[in-house]
Amino acid sequence: LEAGATHPIARALKGYRVRQGIDGDALHVASLKIDSGAGVAGIIDGVDFRLGKAPYVMPLVGHPGPSAAIADATLFLGKTGQWLAAISISDAIKPDAANSISQLRKAGLSPHILSGDREDRVAAVATSLSVSAQSVRAELLPQQKLDYAQSLQSHSRIWIAVGDGINDAPLMGAASVSIAIGSGADLTRLTADAVLLSPHLSPLVTAREIATRMHRVIRQNFAWAIAYNLIAIPFAVAGFISPAWAAIGMASSSLIVVANSLRLIRRRSSTESTAWKS
Repeated sequence: LEAGATHPIARALKGYRVRQGIDGDALHVASLKIDSGAGVAGIIDGVDFRLGKAPYVMPLVGHPGPSAAIADATLFLGKTGQWLAAISISDAIKPDAANSISQLRKAGLSPHILSGDREDRVAAVATSLSVSAQSVRAELLPQQKLDYAQSLQSHSRIWIAVGDGINDAPLMGAASVSIAIGSGADLTRLTADAVLLSPHLSPLVTAREIATRMHRVIRQNFAWAIAYNLIAIPFAVAGFISPAWAAIGMASSSLIVVANSLRLIRRRSSTESTAWKS
């Protein structure tokens, strides 16, 4: 069911299949259907199967599963009239996530976590990353993620969306700036404004630093150009500057703007370590 998917959960299941030596390629899935935020469904050897959240699988099975398994599991597998498996999946937090979020917070950004995962697991991740509980939402569908983000935008906030799952695609499309993790779903990468080719989050910090410096240089160049023209044009009109000197002055002004812009490459070592595609 998950053989052709690139979602992190799909990769975890496929990795487990390989480690167990299971030949999943021998199974042919017909009428494969992906229900965003809920799960996947398909027909194998004439039998309907569903893999996903318990409420998604239960209508096919027709009766509740074991309460203990439901309490601990992330995903459920079932076929017509029968529960087959309760699957527990845990996420490993990226090694640089805590430091990256801390640096972004110091730069004035407020982190929010929007997840479709269970509330207790999302809360544990938020605690480890020191993200306020008021800025955390769990068990969200794609539209609910989008609604939350748009509520921030209604308060005149500019927000950046970072995600990797297919459920993040609507959010990415509506964000002021959207950045997809390169290993994420194809649809999410296509929707995003930029793609991180690295699996790490530290390039987000570098990107913000570069953008801030670039904005500062642009303002400096505009200020210089306006000041130069306010001074030079009246002198030229009054005849105090010959055409030759005016041409030299204009060329010099352009060189100053270019030279000021070239200061951005001083941190080339940082930018080279940041893999981007935009």
